[in-house]
Amino acid sequence: MHIPVRTCISCGKKLPKYELSRLVLDGEAHLIRDTKGDIQGRGAYICKYYACQKRLKTYRHLNRIFRVEGNIVLTPDLETLL
Repeated sequence: MHIPVRTCISCGKKLPKYELSRLVLDGEAHLIRDTKGDIQGRGAYICKYYACQKRLKTYRHLNRIFRVEGNIVLTPDLETLL
């Protein structure tokens, strides 16, 4: 059985897809958590570890990862997590 592997944007660890949280940038530059995995758009994955998620708030490469310019806003569900 094939298990998809993805890389955490915070720490760089390669883990099975189901062990990571998917983040998607919507059309208004809001970073949202894709809990079901069905939101269209460029996605990135992050560990479910607290340290990786806390680092996301100060991570400066989100623009490069999502290939956009300007400010990226964390949605309230991500803000409460951090």
